[in-house]
Amino acid sequence: MNATLLLGLTLQAAAVAVVLTTLRRRWLASAGGLFVAVAFLYHGLSEIVQRAFPGHNDYRMLVGLASVDLWTVLAGAAMLCFAAAYCLTFLGLGPRRRRVARLPLVSGVPGWGVLLILSVVSRLVMLSGQDLGYWVNNIAAYFSGLMLVLGCAGLVLRQGPAYVLPAALGSSLFLALGGSRGEVVLYVVLLLGVLKRLDMPLRFSRLVALGAVVAVLVILISAARVASGRLDQQAENTAPALADRFQWLASGSQVAGAGEQQLTALAEDFSYRFDGNAFPALVLEDLQARQTTPGLTSFWRNFVLQIPSVLMPGKLDQDPRMLFEEDYSITFFRLPEGIDYLPMTLGILFTYYGGPGLLLFALLLGAMYGLVDHVAMQPRSLVALLTGISFSWAALRMEQGVMVYFGTIRTLLMYLVAIGPVALLWWMTRAVVRTLRFELKMSTR
Repeated sequence: MNATLLLGLTLQAAAVAVVLTTLRRRWLASAGGLFVAVAFLYHGLSEIVQRAFPGHNDYRMLVGLASVDLWTVLAGAAMLCFAAAYCLTFLGLGPRRRRVARLPLVSGVPGWGVLLILSVVSRLVMLSGQDLGYWVNNIAAYFSGLMLVLGCAGLVLRQGPAYVLPAALGSSLFLALGGSRGEVVLYVVLLLGVLKRLDMPLRFSRLVALGAVVAVLVILISAARVASGRLDQQAENTAPALADRFQWLASGSQVAGAGEQQLTALAEDFSYRFDGNAFPALVLEDLQARQTTPGLTSFWRNFVLQIPSVLMPGKLDQDPRMLFEEDYSITFFRLPEGIDYLPMTLGILFTYYGGPGLLLFALLLGAMYGLVDHVAMQPRSLVALLTGISFSWAALRMEQGVMVYFGTIRTLLMYLVAIGPVALLWWMTRAVVRTLRFELKMSTR
């Protein structure tokens, strides 16, 4: 480990320390705390693993180590700017901690049982791969995860902390059938964050047990990809049945006793999927050679991407460079094509105006997260709860770049718009049920 890399890792660790010291035990319930933790995972801890176990990531042959070292310093400086702006904004807007009452998650809206049933139905619609119409498929995609998190949280709030492990494990196994490691980790973290935000006590022993089981599931999914291929790629041709999905997941257990070739493939898969430094380091090399940046050209394309397909038919048939920042950046910075890069939020911010722009945008992003967490920790507010969940999701999905924030805001607006009609429908349903029960009771007298 050279001095440049050590400096970068030190700056990143300092950013994490600043935010965790500010938030203390509530970092899991804060979107800003999750942002610095995930950034350190991709840009710091991942680099330590890359250096400790070299030769497992073929994409590292495309970029020099000196560029990666310099990028870790830039990433560390950006994270430190984020941390400073976040803490100043969060602390400047109000008290460090706010009491959040243990209330029903959504007053007048379906309870945890109904939410879980609707979540399972929505998830089955997604897994089926069937085209049930624009609205059905999109509602299932947008709301299944939220209903799962709120339903599990409602179950734990109603039944007690002992149900944290069963609720999280059941949802994790169900999500694992989709073949995505990220979803398993993401929704468990979101669930724990919601419970923490609602002041639900979480025992350390339960968290350790939950972490161990989630880690096993993540390894199992990775092993299944090595043994049987990626499930999402298979689903593009024909959606696998539930039995096939279970069989695919079980095939991962065979890798444990497999030969060295499959174990090497498993290690390469992990090494590549958590490498958040390769893409920005390649961009850095091109910047050093040409001293040219595209500015905010690719940023404005995110607005076009958020237009619903029902209003803009054929939107996704356009040139990907006209829609996606990653594709535009690959072309502009002359990066090798045909590679599934991890652009990262900081990496995309770096493409706009280089190092100075990265630090400026990191300051703005930190201030935004400080404002979001100030709102999200307000008591007795459904809007606050949904805001916290949405931006925590964005922080956990930072490998997607900047466009994740556009999708987050659009999804949050959809949540807020849906609150009124859902609450009214549920209230009317309960009123009808109460009336029928009363009439039945009177008729039996």
